[in-house]
Amino acid sequence: MLKINIFIIVFILSFFTFGCLATRQDIMNTNLEMLELRKQLTEQISKNISINLELKKLFIEEFEKFQTITADLRNSFDNQTTKFSNLDGKIDEGNTRFDDIKINNSYINDLNNKLALIEEKLYNISISTSNNLKNSEEIYQSAREEYARGNYDLAIEGFKNIITNFSDSQFVENAYYDLSISFYAKKEYDKVLENVNLLISKFPETVLLSRAYLLKAKALKKLGDFTNLKKIYQEIIEKFPMSEEAKVAKDDMDKMRL
Repeated sequence: MLKINIFIIVFILSFFTFGCLATRQDIMNTNLEMLELRKQLTEQISKNISINLELKKLFIEEFEKFQTITADLRNSFDNQTTKFSNLDGKIDEGNTRFDDIKINNSYINDLNNKLALIEEKLYNISISTSNNLKNSEEIYQSAREEYARGNYDLAIEGFKNIITNFSDSQFVENAYYDLSISFYAKKEYDKVLENVNLLISKFPETVLLSRAYLLKAKALKKLGDFTNLKKIYQEIIEKFPMSEEAKVAKDDMDKMRL
């Protein structure tokens, strides 16, 4: 009985002794495993940090590239917008110029039409003038012939026709003078003065001026108006000192002692 109890006690002590030894070893092993796991975890964390840093660096680089690209695109878009705006402005300007061109073309066409009308009128006037010149020359020559024949009334009618109906003719000045001498031939001296005065007033630069003054003087002499006759003679001498009419005026003044 005593042996059995001793055996049991020994067995219990052995169990606790070996059990304690086994538990301590397990703890050590567990600690070692934990240290290994902690080391691995630390290494993994370090790797993760490195990866995160790399990723962050890459993200920053890519983001900066994105910002650069975005800025370039924005600048390009702004430039394109500016170009489109300028293009719109040029299109508007082109449209305005086109409208101006259409207006100018319309104005030019209008001017061309007016010019064509003017040219037509000028042509008609030239034809009319040519006919008038021909007619006025024929009438004037016919009147001169009647004057030469002594048909003073027919001559007067012809010269009056020139003055009235062909006022732009080159024969008007001569018609006034010849009309005056026709009345002088008919001894109608008042009408001589009337027409010779018209010639002098209407054509102050005519080559017939000195002759017109002398004819006026002759009519005044026939009418016995010596006061005005002297004035006309003096005027002839002053205005045409080297003319034949001035010589006649001087000689007649000496003879009449004016």
